[in-house]
Amino acid sequence: MPEGGTVSQSSPITLAAGRINRSDRLRVELFKTDDREMTLIVWPKRPTPVSARKLSETVATVCRILSNAVIEVAARRRYRP
Repeated sequence: MPEGGTVSQSSPITLAAGRINRSDRLRVELFKTDDREMTLIVWPKRPTPVSARKLSETVATVCRILSNAVIEVAARRRYRP
């Protein structure tokens, strides 16, 4: 972008979000600028403690949230006016 230029940016659109555990959430947002779309994955601000017994469940939850975001992006591209 040229120095001093401006980019009009839309408000973020939440593509998918969910709880990783009792206290942490994961969110995937879509930003649109004049010339491109960009996604932002918003992770917890601190490490997420997970017991060894809950690791597979936690990983599955993260994968589900990210997969939902991919599906939402695909649907938006498919039905773009």
